[in-house]
Amino acid sequence: MSLDALYTEISELKKLIQNLGIQQKEYLNTEEASTFLGISKSTFYKITSACSIPKYKPNGKMMLFKKSDLLQFIENGRINSEQDLNEIADKLTDDLLNDLLK
Repeated sequence: MSLDALYTEISELKKLIQNLGIQQKEYLNTEEASTFLGISKSTFYKITSACSIPKYKPNGKMMLFKKSDLLQFIENGRINSEQDLNEIADKLTDDLLNDLLK
């Protein structure tokens, strides 16, 4: 195994260990939260400065983020599939027809 391949493998192992640590924590710091979301720290700062994700500042400076809030942020960006939209349209149509027939 070449030295470069060994360095690459060690780097990947470090990332895996860091991710395991993140998975077990309830509150994440800025770097951990950006890693958890899979975005750069600068992008994460833009999102937090727009107050799109709730944050906690227990000492007035360091920001912490609850993992469940980060998951909610992801889920809020859900875009419905065509099938979802068709089901919604069908339900609305049925409800409207039922209201009209009453």
